[in-house]
Amino acid sequence: MSKKEHPVAREWSGKAYALKHCDKADKSYDKEIQHVAPTRKQEKFETFFKKTYDRVIKGQRLSSSTVAKEAAIKGTSGLSSNGDMSFYAFKKLPMRSYFWYSPFRDKLIFVSHYKFKNYQKLESADTEKVRNNFFLHDKKGS
Repeated sequence: MSKKEHPVAREWSGKAYALKHCDKADKSYDKEIQHVAPTRKQEKFETFFKKTYDRVIKGQRLSSSTVAKEAAIKGTSGLSSNGDMSFYAFKKLPMRSYFWYSPFRDKLIFVSHYKFKNYQKLESADTEKVRNNFFLHDKKGS
């Protein structure tokens, strides 16, 4: 990995999935991780996300405490037989990495953004950010 490449918010490729970060995901990670103190604890979160992404791209299972279904991406009902598509979060409390499985490209996961939150309720701003990233990055095939 080059010095310019972000250790977490970068592209990951494996035999089961590819994982791609949306624009500004790296900036959201850098901003949100600053809420975690001290630096040694920040390293634990970085390690968690790197190991989780590595497991995902290899097709290995994750525990239900590591990944959670969050909410619907409004306006995607034509892409799924079950109504609007859902998005999910990789989580190590109090950090989240919001993502969705691409309906357009086989075996591709998009990470929308990161969020530090020490509460359970999903904020509408995060739902909207995922929705905006979906229509910007995935729907247009970028």
